Amino acid sequence: MYNRITSFLYENKILSEAENGFRKGKSIDTAVQSYTERIQKTLNKRVHTIGIFSDLSKAYDVLNHNFLLQKLSYYGIRGFTNSWFRSYLFRRKQLIEISQSNTSSGKVNIYRSSSLDIEQGVPQGSVLGPLLFLLYINYLPKNVHNAKAVMFANDISVLISDSDARELPIKIDRVVTELETWLNWNDRVTNTRKTGVMSFHNGQPHFLAKPLVTFNNTTVAYTSETNFLGIRITDSLKWHSHIQLLANKFSKVTFMIKSLKEILSSNFIRNIYFTKFHSLLWFVILCWGGAGGLLTSKILRIQKRVIRLITGVNPRTPCRQLFKEMNILTVLSLYILEVISYLRRHHQFVELNSNIHTYNTQRKKDIHIQSIKTDFYKRSVVDMGYKLYNKLPDYIIEIESYKTFRKELKSFLLRHTFYSVEEFVACNCVTRSAEY
Repeated sequence: MYNRITSFLYENKILSEAENGFRKGKSIDTAVQSYTERIQKTLNKRVHTIGIFSDLSKAYDVLNHNFLLQKLSYYGIRGFTNSWFRSYLFRRKQLIEISQSNTSSGKVNIYRSSSLDIEQGVPQGSVLGPLLFLLYINYLPKNVHNAKAVMFANDISVLISDSDARELPIKIDRVVTELETWLNWNDRVTNTRKTGVMSFHNGQPHFLAKPLVTFNNTTVAYTSETNFLGIRITDSLKWHSHIQLLANKFSKVTFMIKSLKEILSSNFIRNIYFTKFHSLLWFVILCWGGAGGLLTSKILRIQKRVIRLITGVNPRTPCRQLFKEMNILTVLSLYILEVISYLRRHHQFVELNSNIHTYNTQRKKDIHIQSIKTDFYKRSVVDMGYKLYNKLPDYIIEIESYKTFRKELKSFLLRHTFYSVEEFVACNCVTRSAEY
């Protein structure tokens, strides 16, 4: 049933592009990237930008079954299929079961509570549960106008922007009213304690517009930093707080590897690296990896320390060859991989020079780079991706399959250990005449 429904939804383009959770080709990376990219674009145009962050309380537990079936019917899931979902949702029961082992007798005693009817919500832990939740909230973005909505499951974030600071409060009130109206109509409630608002800026916080924001009759306080889908985001879109948080976590992993190195095999330690270190490193590096300067250098120093620990070499041993031997990407190489891969996969952002002019130039296969007003936007994933993509060898650019493209790009980055974006751009190995 899941495969049939998802095929129907994708073929008819029913799911909102604002939703990034539980969807093929979507992830936390795409959610954070689309949100931050919009902020960078508006600030590049010197437009006031306000972000409201909220999430739905008891996301899966309080879905109205009748409302859900009506929504399924509206999307075209009718007749027998709709009746199947009615049978799936209604007349379900739940109880609590506790098992207790008796060590003396070896018997297991089982205690069960009386069962209760489940009158709302979707089964958690099921394949269909997340999909039904997405369909329930699918039309929320269409009911909120003059704002950019980004959703990941039950996390809802909206961006409101205007060049006129006097119009901004009016627009915010209208957006909040539309959001509250939709939530009330659909029996949804936001978690007020987790609702925050932020006024974004590109380095001039003294001239910020901070209109009053009232949500559910409660005034929401402005903050300069908040947690957004597992990362620390600031009103200046600088990543020092998130990188410091990562550095603290990496230090703990480093201590763990140091403690276990003497009792575990090198292969096992390498697995711990990928499980505990690499997973943290990779998480949304698409966005924070371009911070540059001392910030990413700090993470690279910790990564080098771990590599030396795993390989058992002297603390002053150069690491470039060690990265190659262990088949591990540096933090900057991983960033380059994710940025270029993102640009290639989401190619709606891409316009080639050959589409702009008909001249048979050497750079006709390059991505066309638009003029940028501020240094602030030059840190964006799309703008950085353009510059990095245009430095790739032809044999990689000409690969049509995304999976093969990413595989060859990763192999290329493993062969050339980069410690900075500038190294990648300036490297002689990154030329149009490069051969495999």
